[in-house]
Amino acid sequence: MPPLKLIYITSNSHSGSTLLDMLIGSHSACLTLGEIHKLTAKSEGECACGASSFATCLFWQDVSSRLEASGSPPLAELQIHATEPAAFRDANRRLLTVLQQKTGCAVFVDSSKKLSRLKLLLQDPDLQVLPVHIVRRPEGVVCSNIAKGRPWREELEIYHRNLWPRYDLLRHHPHLLVSYESLCRQPEQVLGRIMEAAGLAFEPDQLDWTRHEHHNVNGNKRTRTSRASTIRLDERWRRQLSRRQRLAIRLAQARFRLRLLLRFGLWPRPL
Repeated sequence: MPPLKLIYITSNSHSGSTLLDMLIGSHSACLTLGEIHKLTAKSEGECACGASSFATCLFWQDVSSRLEASGSPPLAELQIHATEPAAFRDANRRLLTVLQQKTGCAVFVDSSKKLSRLKLLLQDPDLQVLPVHIVRRPEGVVCSNIAKGRPWREELEIYHRNLWPRYDLLRHHPHLLVSYESLCRQPEQVLGRIMEAAGLAFEPDQLDWTRHEHHNVNGNKRTRTSRASTIRLDERWRRQLSRRQRLAIRLAQARFRLRLLLRFGLWPRPL
């Protein structure tokens, strides 16, 4: 079998990770897994294929049967979210090997976002991991959280607090930094760069992701279950944030970039 390759999408919440996952996973040689770390820990909700739940999805049922036939625990007992490195590697290799045998896909896409999971994946010498960090303007992330009733100042602080360790970790590893806004405005160009880094050629059909069958675990439900392949840049913040809020966010962003520059000599420039 060819080596196991994984594109790992990491980001803050509300930054477009599910959209990026679906677009990459619509390549003929790729399989999107969604937020796979939640598969056994949180298997509620409609599957992207339309099944009423992941437990009733025929795809995942077959994966579980194949795991058992290979001598592994069934999917519900597979510790793919283990924190101990050896157990983590064993469970995730078993899952990816079965998926590769079932689908013949060369590259898998994991949009779990969690840095703790990415760190463990990067420690596996038998797994080729390409981290892709997607970032969205803080105004958009803050606005999305306000819509859920969350305090905007607290969410602005969380936005930068969660970005810092991602930049700190990824500066030590080859990776791609992707702008949510650029992805929405120029999806073909951005996807082309990502696929090239993964050793694949961009396929125009990737942009029509709803024509493909997906079995994403968790992630943004509206994107996962959409039946229209519409890429729409969400900039509601331009209308909904006050001038005071936008000014406070710009100042916080300037301070954060200065900290990055002074600490790491880093000025992030996404695709």
